[in-house]
Amino acid sequence: MTIHVKTTLILLGTLAIGIICGGLIIGAVSRSRMRAAMPFGGDGFVNRWVEILDPDAEQKQAVEQIIERHAPRFGETFARHRQEMQSLIDSLHQELDPVLTEAQREQLNRRRMRGDRLMDGRHGRGPFRERRGAEPRLPAPPPDETL
Repeated sequence: MTIHVKTTLILLGTLAIGIICGGLIIGAVSRSRMRAAMPFGGDGFVNRWVEILDPDAEQKQAVEQIIERHAPRFGETFARHRQEMQSLIDSLHQELDPVLTEAQREQLNRRRMRGDRLMDGRHGRGPFRERRGAEPRLPAPPPDETL
């Protein structure tokens, strides 16, 4: 083996290790951001609201109690919303299926698998994650339009 081949193999190996490490780091950071973005269970919800409101020492206990009283309803509403969205997505996929090509079905299935991972918290990025300063992805429908 010549020096050029060895050098090339070392560079490619280093590049591969860097890509793998970068992917693992991005995945870990993304998962932690996702958990922080939608904390509807446990103390995460309360802590998030307390952080936003920044109550003084006198207010803190009262604010936490109020938020704790409302936390279960937020969690239930979020879970119900996820179920309703999944039903809508299922019906959309079912209606699209006969119209799509095999390649399009495969692409849709890959996308769906990715979406399932997002919603289960196994992956940290997603189309529904809010970003500060970002424009909403879908504009609100006009008020006179019914669904």
